[in-house]
Amino acid sequence: MKQLPWLLVIGKNIKKQRKMKRLTQEALALQANIGLSYFGKIERGEHNFSIKCLLKIASVLDIDPSIFMPTIKDMDIKNLFTDNYTD
Repeated sequence: MKQLPWLLVIGKNIKKQRKMKRLTQEALALQANIGLSYFGKIERGEHNFSIKCLLKIASVLDIDPSIFMPTIKDMDIKNLFTDNYTD
């Protein structure tokens, strides 16, 4: 499966915020009630996860979930929704 660019950016942003809060993957996953391997895939941009899951992560980190979202400068907008990216 090809990694979707926005998932890579979101995963990178989750990891950045987690490290800023000095939490391990295991601690955050446990507090958010998410499996550790599943959470690792989220941070690596390997899993297309739900908004509910994103909200759980944001809640544990006590931040607005919009912080995780990619900006236009993070993305190649021309190719974002083409057939080049599939899940």
